[in-house]
Amino acid sequence: PCRVLVNGEAYDVEPGTTLEVLLDRLGFAPPSVATAIDGQFVSRQQRASRVLQEGDRITCFQPIVGG
Repeated sequence: PCRVLVNGEAYDVEPGTTLEVLLDRLGFAPPSVATAIDGQFVSRQQRASRVLQEGDRITCFQPIVGG
């Protein structure tokens, strides 16, 4: 397996797992969460094609809206 960190917590995923699949497994609701990998924003449209790599640091957070 491949080890990644999600909000500082370690998870083992199978090689080839995408960010979209991981978020679904962890129960994150796609429209209500923003994501970044290694500090780089990943849009909802990119999640299905973004394959996770060993050591990726994934951050999931509520986007800030309004002003």
